[in-house]
Amino acid sequence: MQTILLVEDDALAAEMMASTLREAGYAVADVARTLAKALTVVRQQPVDLAILDVELHGSAGDGVAVAQAILEHQTIPLIYVTGHTDAVTLRRVRSTQPAAFLSKPFHPVDLTMQVALVLQASVPRTPAENLLPGCLLVFNNGQWINIRQSEVVYAQADGNYTKLFVFNRPKPLMVTNNLKNVVPQLTLPVFYHLSRSHVVNLHYLAGLKETQLLLTLSDNPRTDSQPVQIPAEARAALIRRLPLVQSR
Repeated sequence: MQTILLVEDDALAAEMMASTLREAGYAVADVARTLAKALTVVRQQPVDLAILDVELHGSAGDGVAVAQAILEHQTIPLIYVTGHTDAVTLRRVRSTQPAAFLSKPFHPVDLTMQVALVLQASVPRTPAENLLPGCLLVFNNGQWINIRQSEVVYAQADGNYTKLFVFNRPKPLMVTNNLKNVVPQLTLPVFYHLSRSHVVNLHYLAGLKETQLLLTLSDNPRTDSQPVQIPAEARAALIRRLPLVQSR
């Protein structure tokens, strides 16, 4: 059974989350309301995941400070929950490389779904465990849908989420996990990690400009190609990987 630490100063919110997690089959190590209590918990027992409220009243440090202290002791995935976050705090949140982010108020299903995805991504997989090679199961509109990796045109980071642009789908699919955790599941050799924000499927490369890749999103001839920015420092490496036919 996987163990989760809750760092939350609101008693009602903590009880809701703890009850939801236990019903989903997880063990709750404890509910810590302060930085000191959180460190005591992780020093006394192994924890698989920490869920932290960013704002902690009465604590020597906020949720980000708690996360930083925990990571010095043990490397575990982090999920933040908050009602609002200013730009400075958000930069501090990102510095701890969280696996996911939940905005208050959220439904209990959102919590269990995020936890399941984060814990699943943190467990190394062997090829024998993958019953659907070349596929991705993406949660969308209340159900898991099967997407062939070969149909993913590109993946784009969107804060703590990832947008998957799928061929012939008018709208991207939103994955409630950051791009860093999605990348290992894109296993086909045609995927190219272009930048921190984009992983592209070069099978859909329609053209190349000085600073942009052009990707085909649809077989509709009226649909324009989607431009994706090429970072200046990444252009040379990309060019070396492409079968360019030089003109005289």
